Amino acid sequence: KFEKEALDFYMSSHPLAQYEKQMQRFRSHECADLFKAKAGTEARLAGMIVDLAVRTANRGRNAGRKYATFRIEDFTGTVRCILWSDEYARYQELITPDAVLLFEGVVNWSEGRGEPDFQIKRVLTLEEARREFTKSLLLKLPYSEDEETLRKLDAVGMVLKRSRGSCPVYLSIRDANGKQVQLKLNDEFKVNPVAVPLQDLEMILGPGAVVFSR
Repeated sequence: KFEKEALDFYMSSHPLAQYEKQMQRFRSHECADLFKAKAGTEARLAGMIVDLAVRTANRGRNAGRKYATFRIEDFTGTVRCILWSDEYARYQELITPDAVLLFEGVVNWSEGRGEPDFQIKRVLTLEEARREFTKSLLLKLPYSEDEETLRKLDAVGMVLKRSRGSCPVYLSIRDANGKQVQLKLNDEFKVNPVAVPLQDLEMILGPGAVVFSR
């Protein structure tokens, strides 16, 4: 945050970098897409809250109630957002500067404005999104009959059993010729997608070998 305020860019890695895989999995649009979207388009964005301002409505049925304006930032840019009073009251504990969240809403265009407003209807944490939108867990493994592969499978089984849940797990095995087979693991290996430790699985199987499917 302080890098961006002082330099207007990040010298070290962008604070969203660690979340990009999850953001890509759950969003329907990126910020830049909304500048080409028609009014009324429903979208799901994932990004970081910046330029947050909480205001008090001074007229209409929400007079005296708080609402929020801010921008959602992702790797394509930012988009202006409005969280009206009812939604702000529901999600205000999540709406903090630099929070990385998932936002569902509708694109609005006002006459004379050069950018859209994204009217937010729902806010989810990335953990909530993982729980709601994950239908299965896919683990990728190259085919081999050596003892190292068997040890990896044993280790994966131990990790999965520590996070039992209702989400089915599939194992995708590819041989050296590119042939692939996908196997569904027994129910004893079903997991809670929020609790399963991704880093532990990727340490065993390698980067990119763990995929949540929607």
